[in-house]
Amino acid sequence: MSSNRPLHGDRPLIPVLYFVTGLSAVVMVYSVYSHLKSHSESHATLPRKKRDILKQESKKKLEDAHTATLSAVKIILERAMSDAYLPIIISACRNDQPVEDRSNALTTLQLLTRRERNKPGLLAAGALDVLVEALRCTEPDMKETTKRYVAVAICDLIQGNDANKYAIIDLGVLDPVKTILTSTDIRNNELKYWTLMILYQISLSDPFPKVLIRSGFIGLIAKMARMTYGNTNMPKFCMQSLVRILANVNSTESKSILIELLDYHIVDLISICLRGGKTIFF
Repeated sequence: MSSNRPLHGDRPLIPVLYFVTGLSAVVMVYSVYSHLKSHSESHATLPRKKRDILKQESKKKLEDAHTATLSAVKIILERAMSDAYLPIIISACRNDQPVEDRSNALTTLQLLTRRERNKPGLLAAGALDVLVEALRCTEPDMKETTKRYVAVAICDLIQGNDANKYAIIDLGVLDPVKTILTSTDIRNNELKYWTLMILYQISLSDPFPKVLIRSGFIGLIAKMARMTYGNTNMPKFCMQSLVRILANVNSTESKSILIELLDYHIVDLISICLRGGKTIFF
């Protein structure tokens, strides 16, 4: 009888787990594409009634294949959360592992954070530690796409949870956040967007607005408010963060911040937001 316990040593299991997960996703996408393309090309000249019948048959086959593939992926991801496999995945995310293994493990970790019921187990296993560590990584071989997955995973784990926000700040997340947002070399717009979302999530809870002030993020957020990086939500979240920060400081500190914001020409917009109690797009 086969066992659910990992193979002897970490290395045999990890490539298999990632390969099967990735292969399942690729098969799903390719299956949809192939069916749509083949039936579109081969039946384009058939009578309308017969084409409609064939489309219905194709749709049913696509739905069946899609369901089967999703079930396979679901089983794999559920097994990845087991006590036998999760510690191996977390271990593979650490910075003493080869970059390729780390990238695969971090991508898997991001898939796991999407399910709410997985979060307690991921946190207990040390997911935040390895994610912040990965966001800080400056190795040239660490792809920006992988770091985007890392930023998304951090956002998933800290959303609505102040304890986890405290944890990532204690782990030093603000330094890599500032590095990424101020970088002129990073070309992945989604990485910058999701890194900003980490900052946005932090700004929503007390006493973190003051932490951001002390860490010098006012000017950076104000600057980012005029950038979109391909996502029009970015200015909105910047403005919300600034409004939130201003709403949680005394009048003296608020005046100092507004003076600093004069250099970024957005004081009028901030005032409108404060009076109206909402954020605007610009």
